[in-house]
Amino acid sequence: MEPPAQLAGRQRHGARLGVWPPNVVDDKGKILIPSDAWSWGGRINTTIPDSEPRFRRAAGIPAAIVTSSATYDFPHGYYAGVNFFYQSAMSLDRLDTMWVPKGHTFDLNFGYRGKKWDVLTNITNVLNNDIYNFAGFANWLDPKFQRAVNITLAHHF
Repeated sequence: MEPPAQLAGRQRHGARLGVWPPNVVDDKGKILIPSDAWSWGGRINTTIPDSEPRFRRAAGIPAAIVTSSATYDFPHGYYAGVNFFYQSAMSLDRLDTMWVPKGHTFDLNFGYRGKKWDVLTNITNVLNNDIYNFAGFANWLDPKFQRAVNITLAHHF
């Protein structure tokens, strides 16, 4: 199968300059894949069947999330508490090529609750540990639970 005459010069010229890949030929010189058959750019997609057990994990969802909270009420309206959050490592894609490490955070809360007013304090991520959330629809990671201090003053009417 010979390329049309108008393409022959262009193909030879392009292959010589390194612009196009050369024709793919068999051992007898017959063109199996002409040089114009190659495409450049685009997106490569891979379909993984559900029958493949190695890749059944959902991308961007950790296998384990553990939360725990404890609060103690002291006499005269004072209180203190702690929150714990743990997230296991998670893969960012079905092929397990990119991973987010596991992480945990501790939060402290304390304050005063009275009949007419409250003062509530919450310190998020006391140890300033890195932990991430995967926004799969946009393919980016964002930090989860950054260290912050929130103080709330409330008056009851």
